[in-house]
Amino acid sequence: MLSTTNEAVQKEIDQIKSILKVDFVGMALATMQPSAKKEIRWRYVSGNLSQRYQKIVLQVGHGFAGIVWRTGRRLLEDHLENKTATELLAYPIAIAEELNSVVVEPIFYKDEVVAVLLVGYREANQLRDTLLNKLNDCTSGLAALVAEQVVN
Repeated sequence: MLSTTNEAVQKEIDQIKSILKVDFVGMALATMQPSAKKEIRWRYVSGNLSQRYQKIVLQVGHGFAGIVWRTGRRLLEDHLENKTATELLAYPIAIAEELNSVVVEPIFYKDEVVAVLLVGYREANQLRDTLLNKLNDCTSGLAALVAEQVVN
């Protein structure tokens, strides 16, 4: 059953990339490790340049996923190319995937953040209102799939 859910989530991530016409889509989920701080990892991706995203481990409050997880609010970054190398170290997914414009959206289940969805472009200044509106539509379908994983 879980394998079917994983496949459905990956298919949805691939569709989001196609619908939104973005370069990269990634969804981060918390790992379940008892007696440890909550770790967040990029679990589902589409449009990735390499497998480096698999090695990224964030904590709540750190990196794009961790900040959105903690705040429960959308994060927009449109000119990552203007950040210094030191500033970019806080956003390892941007470095690994060479992203310059990103929107990071929380995914809720029962009023709690259960996942974070990042969509991005490798070129700067690509974020438009139409993208943000379409993103809202896309995340509602994804929330139901993620909820299945949280419950199981």
